[in-house]
Amino acid sequence: ADELFGGYPRYYLAEMGSKFARWPGFAQRLGKQLLGTVPGHKAAKLQPMLGRDSKSLVYRNSGFVTTSQLAGLFEVPESGCEARLDLLESIWHEECSVLDNLLVFEQATYLQPILSRQDKMSMAASIESRVPMLDNEVVDLALTIPSSQKLRRLQPKHLLKKAAARLIPLDVVYGRKQGFGVPLGAWLRRDSRLWDYTEGILDVDWVHEGLNRKALETMVREHG
Repeated sequence: ADELFGGYPRYYLAEMGSKFARWPGFAQRLGKQLLGTVPGHKAAKLQPMLGRDSKSLVYRNSGFVTTSQLAGLFEVPESGCEARLDLLESIWHEECSVLDNLLVFEQATYLQPILSRQDKMSMAASIESRVPMLDNEVVDLALTIPSSQKLRRLQPKHLLKKAAARLIPLDVVYGRKQGFGVPLGAWLRRDSRLWDYTEGILDVDWVHEGLNRKALETMVREHG
C-alpha cells in the first residue's frame, strides 16, 4: 500500500523539495542556510534534496547510500545507473506532480525486489502468500487518485487511512509506522551462524564481478 497510496515518510522529502524549487532564489539560499543550523537527522535528510530538479528529487528519494559509497564498492563509474535513469525517463509525465511520478517510479523499482523477497521467504516456509493491496482493481483505482489526497497535512496514506478508520480501531490505523527490518549487522558478525556462509561467499569469484573486492571485504569484516 505504501507505494500506491504514499505511505513512506521519505516521500515528504520530494514534496518539500518540489515546493522549495518554486521559491525565489534569495529565499532558497536563506532557507538552506537556516536549515543547516537545525540539528537532527530529519533536517540532514532534507538538506541534500533542496535545490534539485523534479527528476532528481524522484531518482534520489529511495537512495540509501551516497554516490561516493557506490563508487567505492562498484568498479564502474558513477554513471553506472543508466538503466534506472532510462526507466525514469520512460515513465515520466510532465503533467503529473513530482509525487505522482515518484509513486509510479517506486512501483517500478523499489517495490519489485520487495515482492521478490517476500515471495521467496514465504515459499521457503511452504506458504503461498497474497498481496491484496496489489489487486489489479486496487492498483487501477490508486493510479486515478491525485497525490494531494494521498499525503495530506503531514499524514502518509491519508485517504487510505481515512477509509480504513471506518472499519479498524483508530490506534491501529494511526499508530506509528513499523517496518520489517533485517538484522544484517548481526548476521555478518563472527558469532553468527551465517558467518561461515558469508566468509565462503567472499571466496567465490563470480560474486566479485563488477565489485571492488577489498571494499566488499571491508564492509563485511567491519561487522565481524
